[in-house]
Amino acid sequence: MNKKEVYSGLLSCITTVAGIDNAKKFDTLFRDHKKLNLKNPQTLSDKVSYIELHEQSPLAANCTDKYAVREYVTNKGLGDILVPIYGGGTLDLKIST
Repeated sequence: MNKKEVYSGLLSCITTVAGIDNAKKFDTLFRDHKKLNLKNPQTLSDKVSYIELHEQSPLAANCTDKYAVREYVTNKGLGDILVPIYGGGTLDLKIST
């Protein structure tokens, strides 16, 4: 069993016992060393996490993923307004047209 499987199991247990909001808060604190405020979201990270967990719109979920939102914008004919995504020092071209 590797670290990712153990961590995934831990998050599943927290979700079952304490709910998805608390699991997300734990995950953010553990990985980013930041507290997540889902009751009164103030930062972009708080707001994106809140939308991921509480909005029922499939569009809201897609808009929290940087590749999915780029694909959505491109499909709407507005791909020319997107700035390039850079990752690891190279241009990241994971968008389909």
